[in-house]
Amino acid sequence: MEDKVIVTHRGALTRKYKAAGLSKIRGALTALVAADKARGLKTAIIHLDDAKAMKRVRATPVADRASPRAFKVAIDAVHNALQPDYLMILGAPDVVPHQDLDNPVFKPKEADDRQAWGDLPYACAADYSRDPARFVGPTRIVSRLPDLAGAREPSHIVALLKTAANWRSRPAADFTAYFGLSAVVWQKSTRMSLDNVFGNDKRLALSPLAGPKYPKGELRARMHFINCHGGEASPIFQGQKGEKRPVYPESLTTATTGTTISDGTVAAIECCYGAQLYDSVTS
Repeated sequence: MEDKVIVTHRGALTRKYKAAGLSKIRGALTALVAADKARGLKTAIIHLDDAKAMKRVRATPVADRASPRAFKVAIDAVHNALQPDYLMILGAPDVVPHQDLDNPVFKPKEADDRQAWGDLPYACAADYSRDPARFVGPTRIVSRLPDLAGAREPSHIVALLKTAANWRSRPAADFTAYFGLSAVVWQKSTRMSLDNVFGNDKRLALSPLAGPKYPKGELRARMHFINCHGGEASPIFQGQKGEKRPVYPESLTTATTGTTISDGTVAAIECCYGAQLYDSVTS
């Protein structure tokens, strides 16, 4: 049995990066598998469009740019057959798509999205569905290591794979300090979360007034919990004060985090589009 399974789509990666780029990705994956072995983990790589690999898990190979349903069925089959402790999706949504859950708060006359895209269903044993109520009890440890959506050369994903291969664990003491940030209107919920995780909410910053710069080094804490507004393909998180005439100031931007966060930072982001993957380099 494998400890970790990496799933991806060779055809989609080839479409993006051609044979030469795929070769570089393959080399980086080989190095990661070797590093995992040295850490005591047995890692398998499954290409969801590989007929032989999918026959092994009694599933149909997935065509490039297939529906979210097809990818959900395939990944379910891989997990059910191999029962890994960890499953990692390799690639952005133009390699392995997010699942197309219906947005439960969608209102046709407002600017809401019909779908709330995400990876949550991949972490659940329930069969494919667009109903988010089917996926309230995750039973799998699933992550995604994304390349850049729309990219044409593989340096970004190769660098991420190299980082994963060179990873070293840190002592628990390195993660006791945290950075907390919330819109004022959501502070009660955020304080509850911080109390549950860290035992206190003393380091919670509220927007407005906090941000977008944090000159006292608050961002260097390796644990971040953020509950703010986000926007589609936007590098900005926003706070909020007021309901009838709300204001939405910038609370955090990528421009202020690039040189101020620490290596190994772990962030939990409760923001709209907080997990959206897009080409942030050229967008």
